[in-house]
Amino acid sequence: MPDNLFKTKYDIDLDDLQKLQPAISIIFTGALLYCHRNGLTCRITSIISDRGDDVNARAKSKTHQSGRAIDIGVREEDGWTDLHISRLTYLLCKDYEDIAALSHSDLSPRAAIAKSDHIHLQCRPNADVSKFIKE
Repeated sequence: MPDNLFKTKYDIDLDDLQKLQPAISIIFTGALLYCHRNGLTCRITSIISDRGDDVNARAKSKTHQSGRAIDIGVREEDGWTDLHISRLTYLLCKDYEDIAALSHSDLSPRAAIAKSDHIHLQCRPNADVSKFIKE
């Protein structure tokens, strides 16, 4: 079991966490809980400041720059398997459908998208998170 709640890639500025929209924080918390329950390392690989101009030029959207996305690495040495990647992606999309970003290609809500070396977590702009907050 990992000792820390999460780890980061070397160039991550943790001050960026304060710039995230509440909905992406909720989706990220879902990912953290999954990692904790399954003994996986949750490693943040991208938030905002780490995305240089050359990376932004290749991005399909501005979710990171607008504080609506965070990436977590899925390295084998951190315990990740194809099953965990598929399962977490599926669960986040199902559980957070109401606040997930809409896919550009088909307008389907997707809270998580599995990429080759990370899972991209994303929310829609200014999503209403009231149903996720217990008073």
